Amino acid sequence: MKTFAFAGPLSFALLIACGGADRNTSARDTAADSDGRALTAAPVATVTGSDSVKRSAPMEQTASQQQDRQDLSSLNIIADNAWFVVVDQEGRRTGYIGADTQPLREIPNSVAFIDALGGAPGKGESAFAITVNISGPAAGSYSLQLTAASDGPILYVDAFSADGSDQPSIERHLGLEAGARAQFTLHFSPAVDSEPRLERGER
Repeated sequence: MKTFAFAGPLSFALLIACGGADRNTSARDTAADSDGRALTAAPVATVTGSDSVKRSAPMEQTASQQQDRQDLSSLNIIADNAWFVVVDQEGRRTGYIGADTQPLREIPNSVAFIDALGGAPGKGESAFAITVNISGPAAGSYSLQLTAASDGPILYVDAFSADGSDQPSIERHLGLEAGARAQFTLHFSPAVDSEPRLERGER
């Protein structure tokens, strides 16, 4: 639809809308001034596209932006041939206390499981590994309470920051004899470029 405006000595402008671009100017498109001269309507320029003034709307979050806001941090703790539990700042535990116990999963978003190589874990000469995983762990200190099932257990820690990037890994040969107990303190922060620290003794 085309829009027209009239110019001249008239004291007002008249806007006329025509039904299609292929129509010729009709009597409706003309007017006369005070001297009786005909005035022809001139098209009024319209502003479209990038020239128009648009109201700003709130920006919607894309899937990638939402992903960036998610906490991708985690702790993955593994002990070869040793029973252990992880205790958080609230005293909640996840892990295995011994061969005849069910796994504890008190820490939110945590799991504990056993990988055994032949036979029942912790019985006889069978080798096994216990894994405790915590998703989105809080920053702070965690206690690791460990009992060696055989000589020379090994402790591994893999930590990941909030953006999913990996932190330096820890591998600790404990030098414990079967049946010996030990306690460690693990310091963790989900901040990017952080580094976990493992210390012998209580936190």
